[in-house]
Amino acid sequence: MLTLEGCRGRQRRLLERMDEANLDSVLIYEPRDIYYLTGLLRESKVYPRPNLLFFSAEPSWLITWMDGDAAVDQ
Repeated sequence: MLTLEGCRGRQRRLLERMDEANLDSVLIYEPRDIYYLTGLLRESKVYPRPNLLFFSAEPSWLITWMDGDAAVDQ
């Protein structure tokens, strides 16, 4: 299981790459990548519903059907 602290570190690295690419925000929809950045535990390999992570230096939003603690603002 991923730690929220580790996820925040990965988010900092992503923000650095986004800054280098002159991007303000990114949309992430791949459940594996959302898990890697937020730590929200995947319950199965099958995702019957969509997930979406809006990630930026300002508030980040996670839209998902899963419950649990995640390294996001909302």
